[in-house]
Amino acid sequence: WQGKSLRVLRRRKLWNQIQNVPSLSRFPDGESIRSSQMRAINAVETIVGRHPKSCVALVSHADIIKMIVAHYMGLTLDLYQRIVVDTASISELYIANDVVKVIRINQVTEAFVK
Repeated sequence: WQGKSLRVLRRRKLWNQIQNVPSLSRFPDGESIRSSQMRAINAVETIVGRHPKSCVALVSHADIIKMIVAHYMGLTLDLYQRIVVDTASISELYIANDVVKVIRINQVTEAFVK
């Protein structure tokens, strides 16, 4: 899976499963999409717990960001592909004292577009 072009991956059966039922998907010789999401959520919660009164920036790949946003929006994992996260975009969540607010998703400034 790794190192393959999107053109090649789109022809694989697993591609459709990941797009439509990611909760049942597992990468060849790798972890499941659900495990990826849980690992990301655990990392976010650990970092937030260590910095309870701070603003922190986390950087990751688009799919991981989409999985995190979906989780905190209360969406099932099977709906995470509906979220768009472009390269170098900013998604902002407020997480504190059991309160979660999605402030913005996929904000891209003119400077990044050029």
